[in-house]
Amino acid sequence: MTITEIILGNTKKAATGAVTLTKEQLRDIREKTEKGQKSEAVVINQGELERMKATTKIQTKEQEIQQRKLLEEQKDSAMAAAKARK
Repeated sequence: MTITEIILGNTKKAATGAVTLTKEQLRDIREKTEKGQKSEAVVINQGELERMKATTKIQTKEQEIQQRKLLEEQKDSAMAAAKARK
């Protein structure tokens, strides 16, 4: 049993391991949060959600590895250029 299941009660697990909540559970969480009865959740407005989406960059594991290699190569070439100047 996960922390989410303990906090939220009856939840269904999707094939990916993600927790799926019913509309009733979401409404209950929202009502309790707005009343200040539940501190584990927060309700955000649409503007805040859009700001988070705009600033978030989602990458696959392969993209992360490729990005790290590229940065490492750039760092190495910069260090080589600095060493050559000395």
